[in-house]
Amino acid sequence: MKLITRDGRAYPLHGQRISIGRSTSNDIQLSDEQASGHHALLRREGSTYVLTDQNSTNGTYVNRQRLHSAYRLQPDDVIGIGRTLLKVTDEARAQANRTVVADGAPDYAPSAPPPQAPYQPPPGPYQQPAGPYQQQPPHYPAAPTKDRMTAGLLALFLGGIGIHKFYLNQGGLGVLYLLFSWTFIPGIIAFIEGIQYLTMTDQQFHQRFG
Repeated sequence: MKLITRDGRAYPLHGQRISIGRSTSNDIQLSDEQASGHHALLRREGSTYVLTDQNSTNGTYVNRQRLHSAYRLQPDDVIGIGRTLLKVTDEARAQANRTVVADGAPDYAPSAPPPQAPYQPPPGPYQQPAGPYQQQPPHYPAAPTKDRMTAGLLALFLGGIGIHKFYLNQGGLGVLYLLFSWTFIPGIIAFIEGIQYLTMTDQQFHQRFG
């Protein structure tokens, strides 16, 4: 079993535990600014691996669904980490299937591919879209580009001149804060906003500001 990226890089899966993330200490290191230092973990169970998210900032996705608990990988699953897509392949199983089909075919039968059965979703809380797997990579929602902690600190220390509003792509409000900064009112408002940002969950912040 191995993981393959969209640009063709392959990561063979060996061992009982395989860590994935941006840090150099991982077994699979990703050059992806949207990936956490230690983003996800693969744990071997029998002939396959079970994937879990390691409390990453932007989450781990399998077949377009965000992962909230352990998930047993199947061939053709697509893992999304930050902006990186990793497709699960199992060449040994595919080769075995081809061998069974070839050995079982009668001598007089014309060569033809076996009929395609509808794709059955793997067990677990996440459902794969109905229908055969499409070879085109799925489109994931854009990973969050704004950091809650950064926005909160900018609001607390530079909010009086609207820097946090420019950071959150609210340029109009940023200009108003800058124009009225001499009144100290924007600074007070920004201080309250900074506390709100820091006490939000990441999910609440990203739903509001992206």
